[in-house]
Amino acid sequence: TMAAIGEPGEERISGCKRSSEEVDQQTGEKVDDFSELLWSLRHPEFEDLAATKPKVPCPGCGKPTKFYCLKCQRAAAGAQYVPVVDLPFSLEILQHPQENPSKGSAIQAVVLAPNAHLWGLPGRGKHSLTLPEHPDFPIDETVVLYPSADAVNVTDVDWDTVKHVLVIDSAWRKSGGIAKQPEISKYRFVKIREEKTFYWRWHKKGEECMSTVEAIYHFYRQTALARNGRYDGQYDGLLFYFAHFYRLVQQVYRDNPDLTFHNKPQDYIKYVDPRSDQKAGSSQVDAGTKLEGGAPDQ
Repeated sequence: TMAAIGEPGEERISGCKRSSEEVDQQTGEKVDDFSELLWSLRHPEFEDLAATKPKVPCPGCGKPTKFYCLKCQRAAAGAQYVPVVDLPFSLEILQHPQENPSKGSAIQAVVLAPNAHLWGLPGRGKHSLTLPEHPDFPIDETVVLYPSADAVNVTDVDWDTVKHVLVIDSAWRKSGGIAKQPEISKYRFVKIREEKTFYWRWHKKGEECMSTVEAIYHFYRQTALARNGRYDGQYDGLLFYFAHFYRLVQQVYRDNPDLTFHNKPQDYIKYVDPRSDQKAGSSQVDAGTKLEGGAPDQ
């Protein structure tokens, strides 16, 4: 669940529209438009601050930052408007030492969910954070989210026995080697049903290979469906920052139609805002804003 802010009863973030009555013929689930969720998942006051407020000191270490501090793993500007997401079992993210945390999405889940943790895999990279190595989790209580050859679908797992889920945060080309390491391969592997990525960073692995935070969201959503037979939006907040950055990318290219967005399907940029049915024309985002990574100017 997501905590409230301001006056009692005031929602911390605006909910997403879930009006589709279309039903997936294989799963029996209502079909939700993920793109619509990304456009809807916003808080007006946070959006205003994000558009106008410069970097602020991190409440932990004092370093100037915009949205969240990579070192302290906590929200900065507009923190009072950021959702707090309660997960049913702990999220343990294992980050490759050569990952650039400023361009990744894994940190977003850690900022948003109190029982999410970021651990470092052995090694050292140019941009890596100084992270503790992950502890040895109980084998019978832990699963690894990775589509290995022997991974079972989330619908076939007894979730009452699970207390920890491990997620590999690395480039796709490196993830297979990590999954085969003895300290990881000893756990049970699970996989989710394929979903389409909406990440703006390009790779050659296909549209079903998502960013880390997208995979985490779909995992918790699909496990809720497997456990309860329904999903009520309780984990949508995991995409709060991702949705904000997605809209920033869209906004820059809508307001600068001469720019070319390379290596994505032609319909990736939505030149009409789905929420207004009008072309955007009042962007407060500079076309030069760094948008190639996980978050513009954290």
